[in-house]
Amino acid sequence: MSGHPGPRCPQQKARIRFAWLSHYLYDSYVTELAVSEARDHLAEAIEETRRSGEPIYVTRRGRRVAVIVDPDTYERVVDAAEDAVDRRELEAARDEDDYVPWDEVKADLGLV
Repeated sequence: MSGHPGPRCPQQKARIRFAWLSHYLYDSYVTELAVSEARDHLAEAIEETRRSGEPIYVTRRGRRVAVIVDPDTYERVVDAAEDAVDRRELEAARDEDDYVPWDEVKADLGLV
């Protein structure tokens, strides 16, 4: 036995978890965490990402293999990617003159 008592209250446990996370994550624009550490402390990494809104890159042997992001950020990224694909497809259709103008669609549906 080490002689050091364990955390006695939830706040103390939270401070210890934050201290662990601060030790393994560095303060910069990019945060990285090794797979082994992410495995052992996934809940804390998720909470830090949720709290800060910043992604955490998970690495294996120094290479990024995954990213932990909060759900709101993920949804924004997916929506932006889908919008970008839609814009490219529309642009390609217009370049090929392979589209039906909105006014014509509305007229065909009897909406005008």
